[in-house]
Amino acid sequence: QQAGYTPEDIPTLFKLFDCDHNGQLDMAEFRWMLQGMRLGLKKDRAIELYEAFDDDKSGGIDPDEFIKALFPEKYYEMFGDPQAHRNNSSIRS
Repeated sequence: QQAGYTPEDIPTLFKLFDCDHNGQLDMAEFRWMLQGMRLGLKKDRAIELYEAFDDDKSGGIDPDEFIKALFPEKYYEMFGDPQAHRNNSSIRS
């Protein structure tokens, strides 16, 4: 758990704070979620986290990226290792 939340909580949190319902949190939605989680982070730290969590640099954070950043071991249990799939595909080619 991180701050009392589990990886399974993250998709529900995202739905609550994803105001435009695009499946990602933009910076404003992310900061609003952090406030709602009562983490007490300053604006500069929230920006740093946002940039770090946006793994694919799309300008938004999806639930998978958030889970991967906070719960890396659980992420691979839940979603598998995408790198392993790429490696297996290239071996078969």
